[in-house]
Amino acid sequence: MEKTAYRKNKKRRVFRNIIVAAVLVVIVVWFCNDSGIFSVKESVLTDEKRVSMTSKEITDKENTYDKKILKRHLYDFSDVTIAFLGDSITEGINGETGQADGLTYPEVVKEVLGAKEVYNLGVGGSTIGDYWSVAMVNRYQEIPADTDIIVVYGGLNDVFSGTDITMGDLETLEENTFCGDLDTLLEGIRTHYPESQLIVVTPMDSVTIEDVRKLNPEMEPIEDYVNAIISLAEKYDADVIDLFNNNFMNSYDQGVYDAYVPGCHPLDAGYQILGEHIAKEIIRLRLENK
Repeated sequence: MEKTAYRKNKKRRVFRNIIVAAVLVVIVVWFCNDSGIFSVKESVLTDEKRVSMTSKEITDKENTYDKKILKRHLYDFSDVTIAFLGDSITEGINGETGQADGLTYPEVVKEVLGAKEVYNLGVGGSTIGDYWSVAMVNRYQEIPADTDIIVVYGGLNDVFSGTDITMGDLETLEENTFCGDLDTLLEGIRTHYPESQLIVVTPMDSVTIEDVRKLNPEMEPIEDYVNAIISLAEKYDADVIDLFNNNFMNSYDQGVYDAYVPGCHPLDAGYQILGEHIAKEIIRLRLENK
């Protein structure tokens, strides 16, 4: 009898172990395929899907994914400081009031990531190059020494004020040109903040370009500036958040214009979405670099 009971118990133990093992396999597979835990995509959309969608549709789809990642991510930013060097979009000029009196995307980044500190070094009218207003190339050393992540987000004012002369080129990298001063800016950050992660953000496309072009017909295409940003970021091993080529919150799209960005400065809703997207991208790049 004892032998029979032992055999029955043994069968139960084997069956129980099989069930436990199966459950563990399911859990492991689920965790490994959960993009919010082990992997974060740059975009939830394929290039084929993107071509057939409006910028508003793309932005909303990406924001849904961004929120999912921000809700599930396990990366700890409680000891991380982030500095944003930028223009009026970083400062937080509101597209409705024209004043820095509303939400800013650096605030959103700090909140959703739970970062230790976020420094907002956005100044309205700021260009990257030293040929118009409060150039970033002249003030990047304002970034606090303890900064872990440095985000450079500019270029649109350079487009507005630029010509083929101020644009410069990637071959000569002359001073007082966009290409030359962006090179100096990124090299300077790399030299003065060697331990910081460097991220460069390309500008969102803006219907305001058409209005400014009437005043400055010598403007160079925004694509030239974006290509220079990406090229020099690669030169200095900087990460890139590419809003332009991903057609993110492009205000040429009437849907985006009405809901998020009535020109070049977002509304609070636009800043919320921009902050969530940049925060998600910081998580992605942080995980990739680690």
